[in-house]
Amino acid sequence: MGWNTWNQFLCNINETLIKNVADSMEAQGLSALGYQYIVIDDCWQASERDANGNLQPDPHLFPSGIPALVRYVNSKGLKLGIYSDIGYTTCQGRPGSYNHFDQDIKLFFDWGIEYVKMDFCDRSFDELLHPQKYYAQISSSIMKYGGKMVFSICEWGWTGPWIWGGQIANLWRITNDIWPEWIRVLMIVETNSILGPYAGPGGWNDPDMVEVGVNGTIGNLPGTPATWLSEAQSRSHFSLWAMLASPLILGNNVLNIPPWVKQIITNQAVIAVNQDALGAQGFRANITESGDIVEGFCMVGKCTSTQVWVRKLTNASWAVLLFNKGSQIDINSNSFQPEDITLFWRNLGVPVGATMKVTDLWTGKYEGEFSGAFTGKNVPVNDVKMIKLVPTTPSD
Repeated sequence: MGWNTWNQFLCNINETLIKNVADSMEAQGLSALGYQYIVIDDCWQASERDANGNLQPDPHLFPSGIPALVRYVNSKGLKLGIYSDIGYTTCQGRPGSYNHFDQDIKLFFDWGIEYVKMDFCDRSFDELLHPQKYYAQISSSIMKYGGKMVFSICEWGWTGPWIWGGQIANLWRITNDIWPEWIRVLMIVETNSILGPYAGPGGWNDPDMVEVGVNGTIGNLPGTPATWLSEAQSRSHFSLWAMLASPLILGNNVLNIPPWVKQIITNQAVIAVNQDALGAQGFRANITESGDIVEGFCMVGKCTSTQVWVRKLTNASWAVLLFNKGSQIDINSNSFQPEDITLFWRNLGVPVGATMKVTDLWTGKYEGEFSGAFTGKNVPVNDVKMIKLVPTTPSD
C-alpha cells in the first residue's frame, strides 16, 4: 500500500512535493491505515549519469539529494520508493538501468530506498524477447544487497509475468497503464479475473494504481480529453482492487483530498479485505441457483449487467462483492437500472443450510443472519454492495 507520483503529477515533481506528500499522508491518517510507500516515478533523474556511472537526481528538482529525502520520509513513518527502467532510457528519456542493474540496485540500497519499480521502455531486442532473464538479474542484485526492498516489475503483461514473476518479484504489472476511465478499469479487471492462481502472500498481480480521485487524460496522452471516475465507479474500482488482492498504490492528489474520495480510500473494513493474511485473490462466481454461468466479458450485444465476486478470508470468512457494472460501452445507458443481486451459498462451496452473519462493509450495517443465499437490493448502476460473511458457530 502506498502512493505514486505519476498519475497526478507526471513529470512535475520535486523534493518539496515529496515532503509535502509525506506530511499529508501522516496528517490525514493514510500512513496509519497502511499506506506506507511513497514511490517517486519517472523524471527524478538527471539527464546523465555521474562520472562514476551512477544515476543521480536532477539537481534542480532534488537539490538536497535522495538520501536526505529518504530520511525525511522515514521521519514521518513512511518509506521511499523509486523508479527506473530495464532499458537504455526510461519512458520519459532519462537514463535507464540497462548494463547497470547491480550498480543501480546497490545505489538504491545505499540511499535507503525500500521499493523499486522497474519499467519496460527503450529495451534491447533481447530484453523484449526475454524480459524474465533481465528482471531476474535485478532480483539477484536485490538479494545480494540484503533483500529488504519491494521489487515491482512493470513489464505490462508482455510475456505473462504472472507465470514467472512470483519467483523473482513482489508484484508484477499485468497490463499497460491504467487511467481514470470506466471502460479501462473494467478491461483490467477482466484481465485479472483469471489470474488468481498465480498470486498469493509475497507475490501479487498488479493491475496498476488506484484511480479514485484522479482526474487525468486517456492514457496520459497530451491533447486527449480529461477523464475521471464517478463516486459510484470509484467505490466499485476500490472494492474490486480489494477483492482481487491488488496492491493499493494511490494515484490521486493526496495534498487535497475531497471528502468523498477520502471516505473511499480510508474505509478500514474494505482495506482489511485487501490486506487479509490468507492472501487469496478473489474470483468472479456468477452462478445461478441452477448452476448456470450468467456472466462473461461482453462488449457488444445483450449483456448481463451484474457480477458476483467472492474472496475467501481468514477464519473461514468470505468477502463478497455484488456488482452492477452496467454497460461497458455507454455508462449512461438507460437500459441499465438498479438491480437485485443474489449470492447463493453454492457460489462459495458452502452447504445450503449453513448460516452466515452478513455485514455491509461500506455502510458498516449488520444485515443479520442468512441461510442459503443473500440478496443485495437495488444495487445502483456502476456501484456495488460489498459484504462480509462470517459463519455462525454452535456457541452462537
